[in-house]
Formats: sequence, C-alpha cells, structure tokens
Amino acid sequence: MRYAIMIVALLFAPPAVAQEWLAEILRLLDRATEQNDAEWQAELLEERRRAGAHGDATAQFYLGVIYDLGRRVKQDHAEAMKWYRLAAAQDHAGARENLGDMYANGRGVPQDYPEAVKWYRLAAEQGHADAQSHLGTMYYEGRGVRSDFVQAHMWLSLAVASEKEISASAAETREDLMKSMTPDEIDEAQRLARGWMERHRNK
Repeated sequence: MRYAIMIVALLFAPPAVAQEWLAEILRLLDRATEQNDAEWQAELLEERRRAGAHGDATAQFYLGVIYDLGRRVKQDHAEAMKWYRLAAAQDHAGARENLGDMYANGRGVPQDYPEAVKWYRLAAEQGHADAQSHLGTMYYEGRGVRSDFVQAHMWLSLAVASEKEISASAAETREDLMKSMTPDEIDEAQRLARGWMERHRNK
C-alpha cells in the first residue's frame, strides 16, 4: 500500500511525531477527496482505522469526527460514538467535548443533558475552551445540572480567557448572564476562575 510504511512507523513514533503524521494523513485524505481519487481515499481511511484500532487516541478522535460529520464517508453517528468513547477513555479532551455535544443534541444517542454535563465537565477540567463554554451555558440554563449563575460565570470566563474561537460567543453569553447576577456573585465567580487558572497554570 502506498502509505503503509507511514502507519507502521507511526505506531512506534513518539506521541508528538505521531500526531504530526496523523494530521498529514488527514491532509492527504482531503487531497484525495478533492482529486476524486477513490482508491487513494479508501487506502488512507483504512490506514487511519488501523492507527485507531492500535489504540492511538488522536486517530480515534479523528475517526470519530470523520463519521460524525460524514467527511469522505457515509455519516454514521453510532460509529462516531464508538471512536469518541475509545479516545475519551484515554483522556482525549476533544473526544470528551464531542461526546458532550452528542448527548446535548441527541445526535446518535437519546438526548441526555446530565450525561452531556458529565462529558463537558471532564473536558473543561482539562482546559478545553469549547467544553468550558458549553458547561457554563448548561449551568446558566439549568440543563442537566441545577442552575448556578456563579458556576456559569466561572466557566464562561475561563472560555473567554482562552482566546480561542469560542471566546466571542462565550463573552456574549456571559454578558447576558451578568444582567441577572449580583455584584457579590460576580466577584465570587471571578475569584473561582482565578483559582482554577492558578491551579492549572503548569498543567
């Protein structure tokens, strides 16, 4: 196979190198799709499956994304859940966040807000900005968890501080939330956010 040597080497590569190669396989897969090269596309997908089956969390996560979104394959949420769960079991924050999305939106599983909160919290504690924003929103709206404006503000503030793409929408939600909060509640939320950042500074 054209790229079999990449997968064999990937299985024994250091994690940082393996992640770069996995990203390269995904780029090649995109190129194969653009060029309508069905044989090449199938080959690259099979190589990614091999890496995922071998236990590589990054490969498992990307396989979940591929099936979740229907990228170059027929959309299959059950298959996406399988790969997300495997990656999440290895503490992959992105997989945990996506599991939260699946449960929050009833995508591939019955809608289950408490289960969504569980996965969002695991990813949020790892510093995943999207999960922090979503967890904050769940606390704000009281979905899957008892409404708690202080906790909502704290998690939204952490998402804003990340300066990731989610920051803008998290900031808007936080502004709406603050209209219903007392000054003391806002102070407490800010104190909790600072404490969280201090505890996770070197993680």
